[in-house]
Amino acid sequence: MAYKALGVLFLLTLIILGCTGVPKGLEPVSGFEGDRYMGKWYEIARLDHSFERNLSNVIELDRENYSYAMVSGPSRSYLWILSRTPELDETIYSGLVSRAAELGFDTTKLIRVKHDRTAKNILPGEKTKMTSKAAGKLSPCPKSPNCVSSLAVDKEHFIAPIPYGGNNALTKHKLLEILNSFKRTRVVRIERNYIHAEFVSSVFRFVDDVEFYLDDAVKVIQVKSASRTGYSDFGVNRRRVEMIRKKFEEGLMG
Repeated sequence: MAYKALGVLFLLTLIILGCTGVPKGLEPVSGFEGDRYMGKWYEIARLDHSFERNLSNVIELDRENYSYAMVSGPSRSYLWILSRTPELDETIYSGLVSRAAELGFDTTKLIRVKHDRTAKNILPGEKTKMTSKAAGKLSPCPKSPNCVSSLAVDKEHFIAPIPYGGNNALTKHKLLEILNSFKRTRVVRIERNYIHAEFVSSVFRFVDDVEFYLDDAVKVIQVKSASRTGYSDFGVNRRRVEMIRKKFEEGLMG
C-alpha cells in the first residue's frame, strides 16, 4: 500500500485525506514507514512554490536509511528534495534530479538551497540559547528569509509589533492563552516581559522559535518568529504572527 508523508498521525490522516490528488503518472513509494520518516529534514532543492500541508507525496526514498527523500505535491509544480543533513552527496542529488526530469518535473527551475554551516542546530530536548538581548530588543534575524521581527530594519524581515492597552500581567495572560490554542506549541520560557514558545510543523517536525517582549514603555509587543533550520519558510513565520495578532485583536473586541 502506498503511504503519503502526513505527520505523526499519518495513518489516521491518510484515511481522512485519502482522496488527496497525486500528479498523473506518479506513485508514492510503497512500504513507507512513517516512524522512520519523522524527524528533522533539510531542504536541499525545491521548485519555487509554497508548501501545502497534507498535500505531499514521497515519490523517491532512501529505503535503507531514510537519509534522503524526494517529495511532490498535488501537481508537478511542487517538488522538494530533502536530506537528513545540510548537504547531500552530489551523485545522489544528480540521480534524484534526473529521476524528477523523467517524471515530468521542470528541473531547470529547481532552486538549490544553501544552509549556513556556522549555524548551530538546536535539537529537541536541548536547552534553547535564544534570548532577548536587551529591554525591548530581540535577537536579530539572520539573512535568510525564514524569520520576521518587529525590530528588523529591512522590509523583508520586518513585521509590525502588536499594540496593547492593558497592564503587563493581563496582556501576558492573554498572549499565553492564544499560544496554548495552537497545536504542537510549547511555551518554554516565561519572564516578566518575555515569552518564548516553540512551534512544531505537522509534517517534517521542523521547530520554529517565537519570542515576545512586552515593551511597557510604548505599549507594544515586540515579536520575532524564526525557523531553526533551512532557508525559506514559504511565509509560515509571517502568517503565524499575523494569526496571533488577529486572535489578540479579536480578544480585545470580545
